[in-house]
Amino acid sequence: MVSTTDEGLAVDQNFRIDNANLYFACWGSFIVAMYLVASVGNERGTMMASRDVFARRWLWLIISSLVVMAASSRYYDGVCANHRTMTGSEFCSELKSGVALSVVSAIIAGIMTILLWLTPERLPVDMIGIFFCLCTLIIWGLLVAWLTFDYGPGATVGNIFFGTWISAILALDLFVSYATTRMS
Repeated sequence: MVSTTDEGLAVDQNFRIDNANLYFACWGSFIVAMYLVASVGNERGTMMASRDVFARRWLWLIISSLVVMAASSRYYDGVCANHRTMTGSEFCSELKSGVALSVVSAIIAGIMTILLWLTPERLPVDMIGIFFCLCTLIIWGLLVAWLTFDYGPGATVGNIFFGTWISAILALDLFVSYATTRMS
């Protein structure tokens, strides 16, 4: 694990980036891996093209949500659980929110991915999709504000910062895509 503080390869004990080349190369590799996993849906010839595109986008949101969940929980264990003075702080509350809401986002995205991949094409999942898009957009809007601004846990460049912003951009992209598809 290159980006954990335990190994000290790319991130130091204070969660600051020590080796930027290694850190960003790992993020680039992760994004390529996400793309490849999400592209597996292209092999399914029975799906409509638009459902396949949406299913891949929801799959990306699952993965990025899990990154935020893992990074927030690791940070919580390293900072809040080991230091009694931090336990009830706003910082630790923001980390708990990051874990909880990213799990909710991953569950929503998982439900939509399964619906798009497994339901017959004639079933209208668009209305459910718009509702879930709105939910994830609200979740990631809140998490961007809580985690990445001021002195939040993801205010410095790191896994929480990138994961939160990637998830927020994906949620916005999904919402805009569903809204424009529904209007046309």
